[in-house]
Amino acid sequence: MQGHHARADVAGMDGVRGIGPGRNVIVRNGTLTVAGQGSTGVRLLLRSRAQTAGMRSPIESEYEDVSMPEAADTGQANFLLSRLNIRAGGRGVIMSGAGNSIRDSTIEVDGGNAIFLHGRGSVIENNTIIVHARAAGPNDAVIKLRDADGAVIRNNRIIYKGDSRAATAINLLGSNNVRVENNIVEGIDEVVRQTGKTSVREQGTQRR
Repeated sequence: MQGHHARADVAGMDGVRGIGPGRNVIVRNGTLTVAGQGSTGVRLLLRSRAQTAGMRSPIESEYEDVSMPEAADTGQANFLLSRLNIRAGGRGVIMSGAGNSIRDSTIEVDGGNAIFLHGRGSVIENNTIIVHARAAGPNDAVIKLRDADGAVIRNNRIIYKGDSRAATAINLLGSNNVRVENNIVEGIDEVVRQTGKTSVREQGTQRR
């Protein structure tokens, strides 16, 4: 983005959107403000042509909590978000595909779920992540990962600024061998929730 600021106030808007077979997309060094209700800062979804034509996917809101074993193994996407400031009315980032990363960014949302990633090997590190509302769904959290074997969440500051306290910082759905390391959580009761067949190693969490 070369330091530029993109802004839209329309409800349901995506600041950056890419859906299809494209891989190795990099979005970095800029500001995205999509303040409309239900808007998303970055939506990058790796899909085959068959999926794009109508195959249901857990990345869609109506299916994201539905068991679909056939969708667990996603292809290698290698999307990278780096040095971004994202302010969104809904979610900050939604990405699918393996090997995706979010680094060195500030993500602030009016909703209760800032990041939703589907796919193995994701990395979320060195970010400040702020939510202003409690999660709406039973499986929601500030960070939500699905089918994310081998994911790493480290050195982030995860902040809830709403009324009372947020329930959960990180929710893992069907995700094994996940590492949660050296994160700071503020205003949050539960650091990690495990849903389905999931395993995690958590260490170095600081609560404030």
